[in-house]
Amino acid sequence: MGFRARGAVMTARVYRDDEGKAISFAWPGGYPVVHVMDDGEVLCADCVNDPKNPVHEGGYGDGWRIEGSQIHYEGPDEVCAHCGKAIPSAYGDPDASDGAERPPPSSPASTRAR
Repeated sequence: MGFRARGAVMTARVYRDDEGKAISFAWPGGYPVVHVMDDGEVLCADCVNDPKNPVHEGGYGDGWRIEGSQIHYEGPDEVCAHCGKAIPSAYGDPDASDGAERPPPSSPASTRAR
């Protein structure tokens, strides 16, 4: 279902580390990051960074054009449209039937949003 389908706000920039790679977690805070494509689907950082995938910025919208990055604060897990990896939200799904929410994420010191 993709982020746009739910009307979430995202930044028009791609969160990258000092080496130019898309990040999995934002710094500070260690919040999970998803990368939103032009068709509204999300990819994990591993798939964005994989040189075998035709991910690109700008140009023709073909489903592989990255529109920006979004911190996934709460809600159900997002699923990478390419590899199927679950990307959990930072605080869990407040609408989950068990009512369980996650504690704030720990901050991985090696990842930074630019």
